[in-house]
This record gives sequence, C-alpha cells and structure tokens, in this order.
Amino acid sequence: MKQKNIINILGIILTTLMIFVSCEKDISVDLPRPEEKITIEGFIDLDDYPIVFITKNSAYFDEIDTTYVENLIISGDMATVIVDNGSVFDTLVHAEFPRWPYKGYVGTKFKGQINGRYNLQIKYGENKYFSTTTIRDTIAIDSVWYSHIPLRDTIGYLSVSWRNPPGYGDYFTLTLKTGAEQKWFYRSLVVHLIDDKLLETNENITIPYIMKGYERNSYFPRNTDTTSFSERYLFQIGDTVSLKLSTIDENSYLFWNSWERNNMTDGNPFTNPASVKSNITGAPANGYWIGYGAYKNTYYINDEYEVIPLYMNNNPFLIESKY
Repeated sequence: MKQKNIINILGIILTTLMIFVSCEKDISVDLPRPEEKITIEGFIDLDDYPIVFITKNSAYFDEIDTTYVENLIISGDMATVIVDNGSVFDTLVHAEFPRWPYKGYVGTKFKGQINGRYNLQIKYGENKYFSTTTIRDTIAIDSVWYSHIPLRDTIGYLSVSWRNPPGYGDYFTLTLKTGAEQKWFYRSLVVHLIDDKLLETNENITIPYIMKGYERNSYFPRNTDTTSFSERYLFQIGDTVSLKLSTIDENSYLFWNSWERNNMTDGNPFTNPASVKSNITGAPANGYWIGYGAYKNTYYINDEYEVIPLYMNNNPFLIESKY
C-alpha cells in the first residue's frame, strides 16, 4: 500500500512538471531606445589651453565592439566647441590624447589666467550647451612627507599640507601622477575634493594617507599581474610623484561633491543613490566645465624617507612655500 502511494505521488509530481514545462513561452521585450544625451568633460588649467571631451550615451542591451565604442566619441567637425575669456573667442580644434575618449578638442588662442572667467559654448546637431567657470587664486603646497607602513619600511603613504589664508578660497582638488605609470594625466585620489569649511581650521590644511591616483583605464590588475596591493597603490623609496593642488569655484565644487557622493553610494543597498549635478546648461547633458587654479610640483622620495621637491612653480601669485 505504501509503495502504491509513493508511485501515485511521483506520478502527480511528474504530471505537474510536464504542465509547467508545456506552459513555458519565450517572451521578447522590445525596450525603447534611450534619448540621445551627451557627456561633456571640459577644463582649463592655469597657464594651459582649454580641453574638452564629448561622448554619447548608449543603450543598455546594445552589443559592444570597438566600432560601437568609436561611434560614441564626438570629435572633429561633429561639434563646434568655443571658449571665450570675455574678449577673445577660441574655436577649439581636434586633438588626440592617450586616454579615454582619446579624441577631443583643444584651444590655441589663450591659456588660463588667475581671476579669469571662461565661457564654454558647444553646438552639436540642433542642440546647444553652455557653461561658465573661473580660475581662482592659486595656493602652493607647503609640505610633503612620507610615512612607511609597519614592517615595510620601503612602502608607505604621503601626506600633504598647505596654508589657506582668509580670502584665498575654500574649495580644492588634490590629484597626482607617478612616474611612467601615470605620466599623461593627473589622477583622482580616493578622496580628492576638499572643503576647508568642514575642517577644524581653514588656515592649515593637511591631507594624510595619500595613495597613488585612481587609473580609470586600468584600475583592476590583469590576471597575470603578480604585483601586490601595497606595491601597486602605495609609494616606494625611489618613486617620483607629481602633485597638483587646485583651487576651484563653488559651481565646480558642487559638481565634484555630487560626483563623489554618487561614487560612494553606487551599488550600496543601505543608502539612497545620489545623482550627479552637471554644471552644463542649455540642452540636457551630463558633465562639467571647470577652471583649475593649479599649483604643480614634482617630488622624489629618497632612501632617507625625505620627500624632495624637484622644481618650483614660479607663478608670482603663489603664496611663498617654505621650500
């Protein structure tokens, strides 16, 4: 009797499974394509020409190959990019760069100056985009020092400090590049945005525990790379490090602050996602147009744990460094 019950139960299960299998149906969902939207990455450094990159968005389920990625880049005569300083209008020309998106636009008529105001205009198709930025007074890095990690006296962190007298500005970015690894562009740190109003004092600012900059084109090591985390992201005796301390205006700070909040909350199930606030107006777009009051210097870490400046930025507007 028990065996018969077991057979009946198995029969019911098999019948149920056959019903479910026979009811399966392939469903094809035709999702609408997103409206085309561009991303603008534009900046002008002190004593340098303006640079602008423009890319397009993509649909989530599109198949990606090299041709597809190439078509997301807007370059050459696909757009008209104009930057003016209030008196001179510069139509930026096509240029190629050694980092994504590789093709962009660069100015030729003027470089960024202290207290300069710079207007950006972009025409792409039927749409127009606008933004304005300024270059604030530049402040010099005052001190850089090296601290090795426990039990590894040849690997460690850097710390950076500077003085910010009242009236010189409240918002900063700190970026860096190291030797041949990051020779083309300055990279963001884990936290590269500083608002001195949030610190205990606004006259002496110190940023400790600095590691190598974030390299967005090769952030994750390849499977064949046996370099340890500390060797990849910490500094070693003999390293050459270029630091860039930039003052920025409030609109630029608001963009970078929203970008950092979005980066920290992305994928976190315990927080609400934070949207990035673009400072581009006109037609809808993502991105930024930022002026940097950039102080740059290069340092060498010697075998006595000293951080030696290799040259000085001789801009007359800089606050005198103790070096």
